[in-house]
Amino acid sequence: MDAKHNRYGFEMDTKCNRYGFEMDAKHNRYGFEMDTKCNCYGFEMDAKRNRYGFEMDAKRNRYGFEMDAKRNRYGFEMDAKRNRYGFEMDAKRNRYGFEMDAK
Repeated sequence: MDAKHNRYGFEMDTKCNRYGFEMDAKHNRYGFEMDTKCNCYGFEMDAKRNRYGFEMDAKRNRYGFEMDAKRNRYGFEMDAKRNRYGFEMDAKRNRYGFEMDAK
């Protein structure tokens, strides 16, 4: 044994991790190259991308589907006359969409 060998006899130096892969400041613990624009999986990231690398902006929800004020969370168009499932509703219809009146 000498200073450059580990307990298994493999040559080691300060730039190698415990598995013997070369390591420097830009590499993570598995030896994949990392920089400040990459997330923990090594995918390129910037301010407009979410943690999985999909492009995101203010009009998109967390899954990357375009959303605006008239759409519900699933991306179906909604307005005041439609119920939460997107069926048209008015005062004469019950919650299932069947026409109802006092008779």
